[in-house]
Amino acid sequence: MQQFSPAFLLVSICSVVVGLQGCSSPAVTTVELAAAPVPVRLRTNPAIATRAAPVQLRITTPNADSIEIRSADGFERYSGKGASLQVSLPSTFGDSTPLARYAVRRNGHLFNVFKKPMYVTVCRNRNCREYYHELAVRLPEQNRRRVAVTAGWRTALSDRAVENSGRDLVSHDPPNHSVWNLQAEFATGTVTARLQGSFSSQARAAALDLARVIRSGGDGVGYGLAVHLGGNRGEWVPVAGSNLPSGSTTYHASVGPAVMLKGVTFTTQFGLFVDGGEMLQEMSTILSFNGGFTDVRYPLSLTMERRQALGDEPVIARRRDELQRLTLGIDVVPGVALELRMSSHQSAWPSALGGHQVSLDELSYTVGAQYTLGW
Repeated sequence: MQQFSPAFLLVSICSVVVGLQGCSSPAVTTVELAAAPVPVRLRTNPAIATRAAPVQLRITTPNADSIEIRSADGFERYSGKGASLQVSLPSTFGDSTPLARYAVRRNGHLFNVFKKPMYVTVCRNRNCREYYHELAVRLPEQNRRRVAVTAGWRTALSDRAVENSGRDLVSHDPPNHSVWNLQAEFATGTVTARLQGSFSSQARAAALDLARVIRSGGDGVGYGLAVHLGGNRGEWVPVAGSNLPSGSTTYHASVGPAVMLKGVTFTTQFGLFVDGGEMLQEMSTILSFNGGFTDVRYPLSLTMERRQALGDEPVIARRRDELQRLTLGIDVVPGVALELRMSSHQSAWPSALGGHQVSLDELSYTVGAQYTLGW
């Protein structure tokens, strides 16, 4: 069965992001600090600096011996000889100490541009003249969201195969089916909770994830404990002693250390996986990023998880179950997001015949939309 290709996955995700964001060029502005006959022109690209993108600033004036740019406090200076000077200025230009500035809303208006004073000095024939200018910096709006409720729909396409000791028993491509999902999430700087459920003609699932910071580190990073509880009922669940999967319910319970930042959780957990007839030891690794809860809101959410459960047989466990899943959400407009999901499920168990092994290999792709209401 064909497996995930990381290169293909990366190209696909980047193509979607680029397609949604568009290909517009950043605005460029040109200001004349001095008019003819000896003009001094200042060009910025883009016109406004942001946290992610500094501005390329270029000053040109004929017959100049030197040009200097300095901040209002004089701590940052850029200079060069000749009739032009080009520098890259970050949004932190002129900040003697790190400052966290955010946009302000008043009377229904968003004030998100902060102007920093700067001075340009041009020297000709030992005669220097100083000009005043303001560098525009776009401020992010601080995200105060703590609760979000999400409902969505997606369509799924799966490819699965069942083999008995290398002999193909079933190669079944189930028809496209719809999946409805509902999720409630709560996040602060120290506590994260997420309750989610999904329903389709193929399976029903529910999960609860909790994480709490026990010790706080620097820069808002916390170290704590994470817990996962979940259940899944599907038509294709492995059953020991059977040649084919059948409808059954599995349960998950795990706990482990976590590294947390508001909107971001990384955890490795250990616990139990129960399929109704046997109890397995499970190890899981989860990375979750929700741009709707970070200090500055980002139109992106990403969850990567891997769960591996093994039986208690020595050396090579005959009962195995592994799930790898990637979920990506990209906001198209505020509140509405495109959801993409890829998952790979592999399982093995003893067949009805004593010395035989049955294996299940399933690959699933889903695409859909979801609406989020937060406060």
